[in-house]
Amino acid sequence: MLPVTRPATRSPTTHTRTENILKINQINPVKQTLQNNPSKIHRHNFHIENAFVRNTATEFTLQKFEEIIKFGNRFSFPLIWNPRLRKLVISPRHLVASIIIQFLLYAKTVAILGQTVLNKSQINSSYFNLLLLAFYCLLGISIGSSVLTLKPRDVESGIGLSSIRRKSLSLNSNVPVLSATWWPAPTSGTEMMLNQAYLKATIPINLLLNILPFLSVGHILIDHRHQVHIPNLLPHGTLIYYVTYLIYSIFLIYILFYFVSGTKIMVSGSALQIMIVLPLLRQELRLKQDATFGKRQYPLVSEFLERPENIVHMYRSLQILVTDMCYTFGLAIPPIQAVLGQMVISTAYLLISGSREGASSQTRFTSVILCGTIPASIVSWTIMLTCAGMMHKSATDCIASWKTGWAHWGGVRDRRYMGKFRKSCKPIYIGYPGFMIISRKSVVKFIQGVVRGTFRALLMLNEK
Repeated sequence: MLPVTRPATRSPTTHTRTENILKINQINPVKQTLQNNPSKIHRHNFHIENAFVRNTATEFTLQKFEEIIKFGNRFSFPLIWNPRLRKLVISPRHLVASIIIQFLLYAKTVAILGQTVLNKSQINSSYFNLLLLAFYCLLGISIGSSVLTLKPRDVESGIGLSSIRRKSLSLNSNVPVLSATWWPAPTSGTEMMLNQAYLKATIPINLLLNILPFLSVGHILIDHRHQVHIPNLLPHGTLIYYVTYLIYSIFLIYILFYFVSGTKIMVSGSALQIMIVLPLLRQELRLKQDATFGKRQYPLVSEFLERPENIVHMYRSLQILVTDMCYTFGLAIPPIQAVLGQMVISTAYLLISGSREGASSQTRFTSVILCGTIPASIVSWTIMLTCAGMMHKSATDCIASWKTGWAHWGGVRDRRYMGKFRKSCKPIYIGYPGFMIISRKSVVKFIQGVVRGTFRALLMLNEK
């Protein structure tokens, strides 16, 4: 949603991806107008470049996003914010540091996996359950942070879309039209509503993310001799043991904040995108308003729906914004969801088995840490799935309203125009194109999988 600088050359994969996205626009009279009159292209481009950020993100949300970026730069987040150009650029120094951190994280994950396999082979090992949970947690962190570390240019594109904007001027031409023609002045009330919704969505999640590293590192104070901590492989009580443990503790805190900062950026960008796209699909692009959605958040003037071209341009623009974000982050969704499901099952098994065997003080404190971190992660993920499912359902209902409300347009030409466009449309969704679509059923299936896995783990516990 934010403008970024992009290199002059693009990889073949990214170029093909852009061309495939642009093929969805089969009917575009604005594009024909620009081609027939090339003198308007430069002025049109300048207008879009200046209006895009102003109309898709308020000054307040941009300021908050800049603060999150600066927080991430303290922990080597590879993208930095240019306040003069108001763009995201790649920092070579931060990029090298983030790659080093990422490979150290991979090494720790492999080490914990080795410890887990070793304790699995031992009979009645008291360390296995927590080691298995730690492996799942590190695996989820590794997968999530890999998107930000190893694909920084794609993250630029997913957040900024500057290249898409340059190659599809006609698709995004509705942005200045939205503010200048169809969005009644003044817009201060709408901007204030967006700012308030943005704060309500991001503040609770950011608070939970800030607490997460301290809760995770707190296990060192509770049970520093546990095998989940790598320094315990060294001889206890030696100088090298204490020095290694000190370095390990600092590294663990740093790497957790690195993951938290990247998660904040993804959450903030995704939340802002959903807050803009979802109300437009629910309330503005539908021909029949649904009173159950409450007050219209970003009301457009009634003349907007009089011409089907306005709906075409707006819907295709929103589709490009969401699709490019899905190409960037969507492939990480299935493995993260699978890991989170296993984390819940392992946590439930660990808590119940510990209470049955008679918990020690270390086990009680560990249970407190698990109860404070794992449920919060699962609730946050469930909320994300719910919002994504709502977007898919709203887009489906929006397309259906164009069919049932065909009488809205009086002219035969407009009806035929909208009918062809409707048949070429697919609902906007979050996921990965061609692989996964998050719908409302995804939330139910995720919860069902967690519940079934937990009960199976409990049955195994009873058999023992």
